[in-house]
Amino acid sequence: MTILSQMNDTQKLELAAANSAASVVPVQVASALVGSLGNGPGTMVPNAAGMDSARLEFGLAWLFRWLNGLKAGTAMTVGMIGDSNTESYRGPILQALLAQLPNVTVVNYGVGNTTLKQFVNKTGPYASNSKALDAVIAAGHDLIISNWDGTNTPAIDAGGSPQSFAADLDAMMTAIRGSANGSPGRCAVVLCTSSAQADGTVNAGTTWKRDMLFKAYSRPIVAAAAKAYGCAFFDLGARLPEATVDFAAGSVGVNTWLTDNRLHPINAHNDILAQILFEYLVPSVYRNASVRRDVTPGTSGFTQPGSVAPGNLENMSTKRIASHVYLEGRLNHAGLSIAQGQFLFAINSTHRPRIQVWNATIQLFDGANQPMTPLRVNIQADGQVLAAEAFSTFSVKSVRMRADWECVGY
Repeated sequence: MTILSQMNDTQKLELAAANSAASVVPVQVASALVGSLGNGPGTMVPNAAGMDSARLEFGLAWLFRWLNGLKAGTAMTVGMIGDSNTESYRGPILQALLAQLPNVTVVNYGVGNTTLKQFVNKTGPYASNSKALDAVIAAGHDLIISNWDGTNTPAIDAGGSPQSFAADLDAMMTAIRGSANGSPGRCAVVLCTSSAQADGTVNAGTTWKRDMLFKAYSRPIVAAAAKAYGCAFFDLGARLPEATVDFAAGSVGVNTWLTDNRLHPINAHNDILAQILFEYLVPSVYRNASVRRDVTPGTSGFTQPGSVAPGNLENMSTKRIASHVYLEGRLNHAGLSIAQGQFLFAINSTHRPRIQVWNATIQLFDGANQPMTPLRVNIQADGQVLAAEAFSTFSVKSVRMRADWECVGY
């Protein structure tokens, strides 16, 4: 009995991808075992409910120019490409996080209900929206994040299949790497795998079940492309539970881990995936530990008392030293009533904690600028600060705060 005989078809395809020479393009890898997965129920792929030993990401070294630019504070741009997940779901979350980095500008080229083929060939919506591949290449981005789920392919592309998706991915990377600003030393690329979709969802007029076949091919195709073209690889699908249909009474067709349309991860998963990908792209060592970052006053009307320049000591700001972040400073207001549960400010993404942090101290100053009783507050994982202790509504003129926490997990 050999090791190979113990592997399922998906694992065999993974092995073929891993053992392929760099010159072997993804479409060749995909063609090697096309059809061997069959079309019956129960075909599964590695996921958060039962992962195999495959790495969830690799190729971080190909981000060297991006990472060095972060460390040096160089002005850089990021292009995000993909379908609806990029345009409307986790894309905007990741875009907001990256945009908080110093000197980083993010452009979201995502378009929902489109395919990689349309993006590459400038057809469909890309014929007139200035978001096709040629526009991305012309922009000369320092980092491109590619997140094509591919589940639109069989419904929209004529003859759409895993093979055609692999060929389109090959064409995209060939165009990027062959452009004037697209070499690995100039443009870092992160290729992401598909997210989980509903088991058994079938597109009308096709026999390609979105989850069963595409997801089974997604990881080896994308992994092979990353190795062939010098890209970082990030497995989104393996971090999600496999999408299942709940057949309990009254809930037929409700997917436990998906939104009602069966195509997109629920909001909680989009938040998690965006945050994990952000941490992959911005390791803690590149987070400008010696630089102060002003907090962003909340919608309650508070303002920074000093200059808007980051790090002004009169403003409420954070400073990161190793794994610890220290917050101190002041927010002003002409006169405001503040009650329990009010959000006061948000912390820059490079300094935000991963977990909730208790026992930070906030000092309120009344309308006459006289200090009132200090209160404990909870710094939430999303970087916002919420008053934790019960207190009556106060009329305040300013807020002073001191806190420090450890960024566990960075």
